[in-house]
Amino acid sequence: MRRSQGIKRMIKKIIIAAVIILVIAGIITAAAVYMKKHKNDYILDGPGMVRQPQDYIDYCSYSYGGGMEGESEHIELTRRSDGSYTYSYSYCPYNGGEETVIEKTFSDYEPVMDEIREICKRTGVLTWGELPKSDLLLLDAPTATVSFRYFDNCFYSVNSDDILPEEGNGIFSDIYDYLKSLK
Repeated sequence: MRRSQGIKRMIKKIIIAAVIILVIAGIITAAAVYMKKHKNDYILDGPGMVRQPQDYIDYCSYSYGGGMEGESEHIELTRRSDGSYTYSYSYCPYNGGEETVIEKTFSDYEPVMDEIREICKRTGVLTWGELPKSDLLLLDAPTATVSFRYFDNCFYSVNSDDILPEEGNGIFSDIYDYLKSLK
C-alpha cells in the first residue's frame, strides 16, 4: 500500500512537471511567433529599408516663439483615427496681442501630408538622430521647432538651435511655408 501511494505521488509530480513544461513551451512559442511577425516594425536604417519612416508620418507641427517681443506661431497637422486630418493654426503678434486661431479639417482623400513626407524624404530628417546644439546662444532670439510623429508612437523634433546636416538647410522654411499654405 505504501508502495502504491509512493508511485501515485511520483506520477502526480511527473504530471505537474509535464504541465509546467508544456505551459512554458507554449509561452516561448507564442513569443517567438510574435517576434517573427513584428521583427521589422521599427527598423530605421536609412534609404532602402522596408518601412520608410516618412511614409508613416501622421503628425507634423511647426512652432515659433520665445523672442523678446513675444511673437508666437504654432501650426499643427494631425491625422485622426478616421483618416481625416485636423489642421490648427495660432498666431500672436506680441505679448498681450490678440491671438488669431484657425482650425479646419481635411478629408481622408485629400493628400495633405504628402508634401511633408516629400520634404522628410528629401532631407532625411527622420534619420538624423540626436543633433549637436549650436554654441551660439542668443538669449532674446526666438526659436523654431519642427516635430513629427511616425509609426504611431515615434516622435522626432528639430530645433533651430541644433546644428543641422547640410541636407537640412531650409527644412524650417519648407515645413512652415507648406503648413501655412494650408491655412
